Amino acid sequence: MAVFIDNYTANQLDEVHLDEIQRLILCHHLSLNIAIDGPPGSGKTECILAISKLLNKSIRQYSCGRETNERQLINRISLIQKDGATITEVENGVVVEAAACGEPIYLDEFNLVHQDRQKKLNSLFDDRRSIVRTDGKEIQAKPGFWVSLSYNPQANSLFEGDLEESVADRFIHQSFKSPSADISAYIAANNSLKRVSIAREEDELTKILLGVPDNSISCRAIFYKDGEGYKFFKATSFDNDFELYDFFSGNKITLSDSIRNSKNLFLYQVHTKKSELEGVKVYDDQESFETLEGGVFITKLAGFCEELTNLGTYGCRKGHLKFSSKHIEKEFPPIKIHIPSLRIQTAVIRIYASLLAVKCSKRAAVQASIQILIDQVTYGNYKNEKIGQQNIKDFVSKLAIEYGFFEAPIKPSLGDSFNNLKSKIKRVVTRK
Repeated sequence: MAVFIDNYTANQLDEVHLDEIQRLILCHHLSLNIAIDGPPGSGKTECILAISKLLNKSIRQYSCGRETNERQLINRISLIQKDGATITEVENGVVVEAAACGEPIYLDEFNLVHQDRQKKLNSLFDDRRSIVRTDGKEIQAKPGFWVSLSYNPQANSLFEGDLEESVADRFIHQSFKSPSADISAYIAANNSLKRVSIAREEDELTKILLGVPDNSISCRAIFYKDGEGYKFFKATSFDNDFELYDFFSGNKITLSDSIRNSKNLFLYQVHTKKSELEGVKVYDDQESFETLEGGVFITKLAGFCEELTNLGTYGCRKGHLKFSSKHIEKEFPPIKIHIPSLRIQTAVIRIYASLLAVKCSKRAAVQASIQILIDQVTYGNYKNEKIGQQNIKDFVSKLAIEYGFFEAPIKPSLGDSFNNLKSKIKRVVTRK
């Protein structure tokens, strides 16, 4: 039967309303490692645990700390007794063992590992997918090895608590924000409901869950079989009577019994309220993206990356910038961003092509892939840096508008959240 993921509610939507579960599955399908940053309680670990169900396999977990070293991560040497003699034996660390077994691994708080130690895993994290142990033996990662990590960047210093630059370049980045008050209440009540055994408590928790507006929780589905691709759907309900619609086209899907009952079909819930992520509105006009198809998109992407590289190397100086931006009023020194490498450009193009392959619109494919690039160059504490009164991430997003990847920004409505909160309080008081 279809698998229901009831231990996680997706809530980190991007500009084209792809949620974090969809983005993680997209990265796993393309064998792109993923790094998630965000404050405690934003759902980083819970999201990875939910993904393990979609992979139909357990994910190795390891909690890192400031004392984590090569012995825990790469290999350790032990003295053992064998046939009356003392010999040395080399045992794989957690990351190398996952690679040797072809298993996914999740490294929690990886930024706490000293940066020199982080870099020693680079050959496993990139296309080489191998590492040489201290005894000279080379370990080649088997198919199935995939790395996800999380970290909490520190706001008081640019580099304290961030990933090392070369390590960060080998990951696709996602930045989680703390869930809004209404979705946090829903998740807490839903988690509590699973843990009660007394009928009266269950009834009260059910009433609390009914306080969440009906239009804020939706259902989605993913068909995913490792090595065979993925498909995203919208689902009508979170039960066995569900119907599916193509996520991108909206066309109703006729399900065969074999698909409906497949263990590779996963249903989950998502908080679909409009995200305030960047305040950037998507294009409604499909025709406006015709010029970004194929090679033209790749060319514009290369120009955008060159622009960002110049800004990070030279700053805003006459003769170094190609565009005439209304967002730049005067010259300034080099900005603090992660310079976009050829590796990340390649990943962005692969994501763009993969989304088009599953019938995603050009509009959504362009914006989802460019958002990956923006998250990459402003990962961790980079997004907290300022240019004048605006932060780096907002600035880079405005440059993306200059290149035609996004439309003009709109201001999010802060009143919507407040009004929802008032209406929920009113309903609770009325019940009493």
